[in-house]
Amino acid sequence: MLALSSDTLLLILVAGFAAGFINSIVGSGTLITFPALLAAGLSPLVANTSNNVGLVPGAFAAMRGSRHALEGDRHQIRALMPFSIAGALIGALALLLLPDRIFSSVVPWLVLLGVGLNIAAPIVSRRRKESGQIAIGRGAQFSVLLTGIYGGYFGAAQGVILIGLLSLLLNESVARSNAMKNYLAGATNLIAGFVFILSGKIAWLAVLLIGISSYAGAFVGSRVGRGIPPWIYRTIITVTGLYASYRLFTS
Repeated sequence: MLALSSDTLLLILVAGFAAGFINSIVGSGTLITFPALLAAGLSPLVANTSNNVGLVPGAFAAMRGSRHALEGDRHQIRALMPFSIAGALIGALALLLLPDRIFSSVVPWLVLLGVGLNIAAPIVSRRRKESGQIAIGRGAQFSVLLTGIYGGYFGAAQGVILIGLLSLLLNESVARSNAMKNYLAGATNLIAGFVFILSGKIAWLAVLLIGISSYAGAFVGSRVGRGIPPWIYRTIITVTGLYASYRLFTS
């Protein structure tokens, strides 16, 4: 049973709210809650699994808050969702069965890739506008599968990577890419969380605290995010991604 002091309990609650808020807009909330759970005395594996399950309510709040951005055209989500789910299963099983070093060496580079895609997306999109809506191809499906694997394994900055890929490969606006990211990353959290619950490697008090606070944070963040201009989105994504990669490189 996880025993928490009042200071540690408050730390987890604040971290959960901040993670839910930032996940609903950009991503990388795991980089806030994961260190908080380590500080509470959990092992890295249990901190990771508990964090994933705890963030599921926040993911649902983010999906609900951003559904307006997908009104009238949800075929892309339906086409990509199976790949996100399959990736989540692979990543969650990899976390439980494989050594950490296999993924830890490439994670910072994936985050930097996401930052680069976000920077490049507006330039590429301007050159492709005359071609109309971009159909979903194998590149988008494979990319969502890979980010699902990463999200199931650890998930820090999965949102940064997803927004960059969706903006670039599907020629979507940042707001719509963010809404799609909330659905795809939310599915990853849910499926991976189910696998982790079956494994029994969960600290349920930590899950409860992060679940409540992340839901509140995502509820607020998804509504604040509606009024954010695209350039601010991209700035937040870039800064968050660079910070995330720095933390991963130096951890």
